[in-house]
Amino acid sequence: MKTRCAWCDASISVFAAACPHCGTSNPVRRGALGAVAAVAVLLPAIAIAIYAATRWDQPLITADRPADVALPAQPVGGSGDDFNWLTEAMKACDQKASGEPAVLHFLVTPVVFRPAEVEEWRTRALNRIGNAMVLSSEDLLKGLRDKTLTIAR
Repeated sequence: MKTRCAWCDASISVFAAACPHCGTSNPVRRGALGAVAAVAVLLPAIAIAIYAATRWDQPLITADRPADVALPAQPVGGSGDDFNWLTEAMKACDQKASGEPAVLHFLVTPVVFRPAEVEEWRTRALNRIGNAMVLSSEDLLKGLRDKTLTIAR
């Protein structure tokens, strides 16, 4: 791509900083570099938009996974100290996960704790996601048994 020098009318490249004949700066260069930068930004954006448009029906997180494992029934009534149903659900989830190592499995058990124990549970948490904490199964069961955690209703 060529343009003409504004001073001597010589033919110069659009991307040249100055005219090789007279040394006059090339005012067209800035616009050419801007156009190249715009194309460099727009091409990946267009590719991403096309990919998203053609893959729209495939969600990133599948909603049918949690229904794959049938949870044991939680006992109604009683003392509330028996968490064998939760232990069985954890075992079923672990067994399902061992058969599908490429898939990330979670067993979500919503629990609450007293506000005074926030710092203790933050230090025991494996991770935090928003206002939720990820606990190990051992910590969860221990907290439920010693009644520092209760299952949320």
